[in-house]
Amino acid sequence: MADTAERPMFKPLYHLILPNFLVVLVLACDVGLAGRIAFFVAFSATTYAGLHSTTGDILNDYDLGIAFTLQWFTAIHFLLLARPLHDFRHKRDAVPAKDRSLGYRLYWCACAWISVRGVGWNFQLKSVSEDKQKYRNPTSFIVHCLWRVISCALLFDLAQTYMSFHPTVFSYDATDSVAYHGPFWRFLNITVPAFNVFCGLGMPYYLAATLHVASGLGKPEDWPNLYGSLADIYSIRTFWAKFWHQLMSRSFITLGKQAVKALKLKQKTWVSYLTMLIVGFGVSGMIHAGADYMAGTEHFGNSFPFFMYQAVGIAGEQLVIHLASRVGLRDSRSWRALGYVWVLMWFNITAVRFMDWGIHVGFFYKDVLPFSPARSLLALFTR
Repeated sequence: MADTAERPMFKPLYHLILPNFLVVLVLACDVGLAGRIAFFVAFSATTYAGLHSTTGDILNDYDLGIAFTLQWFTAIHFLLLARPLHDFRHKRDAVPAKDRSLGYRLYWCACAWISVRGVGWNFQLKSVSEDKQKYRNPTSFIVHCLWRVISCALLFDLAQTYMSFHPTVFSYDATDSVAYHGPFWRFLNITVPAFNVFCGLGMPYYLAATLHVASGLGKPEDWPNLYGSLADIYSIRTFWAKFWHQLMSRSFITLGKQAVKALKLKQKTWVSYLTMLIVGFGVSGMIHAGADYMAGTEHFGNSFPFFMYQAVGIAGEQLVIHLASRVGLRDSRSWRALGYVWVLMWFNITAVRFMDWGIHVGFFYKDVLPFSPARSLLALFTR
């Protein structure tokens, strides 16, 4: 694309490594508010420069755009809204980090900075599942994670194989929308690319968990499951809050609470709930809009509507649940069964535009695995 062709090349040291090291240094030195504000301005400039660079690959650009924008929102939290050495604690802290050496504080602040789900920290997300992994010994945990890696790789390959057989939908030259061929194919055409995202995040996560625990540097409880249970997708709210990964939720929740506080809204009211919904999904939309921008300025904002639809859907859904409870209806298996159907219908409606533009620029159907087991088997049977 002309836009990305004219951009400077992405430089990992300048755009990513050095800014992250310096933010950790500022946090570890417990710099005062004025200094943190000044550094945040500089950090914002390097974030913008990063978003204005390119790797030469649109999928890598999109992923990096999410990383750049997410760390910018994290910087708002760590530099402007909190003092990590004073406000944060890890469950293994025997001595407060602020009383330790500079070297230890650098390590401690780096861990807090990259701990997007806050596992083991006092800012750990409530939705991060504390499942029975913490009771497994390291060997069984490693086996569990390797099985997850293999499962994700096979599912990813099946998704890629499906898309390779439907080039009119899944290609740069696609002529059809994911919704074009009726309800059944619409469902498959939306669900299959979603598996790519699901597995594309799961593979590196469980591989990292395997290496971290196998090396003796980490414990199984440091790596709770990336996703929740499929049983949790009986509503839009539980899909996002319990099932889907929580890799960005720290920023959503922090800024949502800050908005409620700034507006002096009463806690646990409909107004405060709606405010947190709008801010939370608004931040999510902006993070993905940053990714759109890095993928190409002509794409800027294409992802944003999808995430705002989720806020509207959850608000409406919770209103219906509230009204149902007022007339005596309670949670039950039958209602949850209806909920699963509702969630599938919802994403089949709201994800069409999000999927279409992403597919047409090449986000979902690029081969990542070195070879395709599914297509290799098919080739043997079709000779």
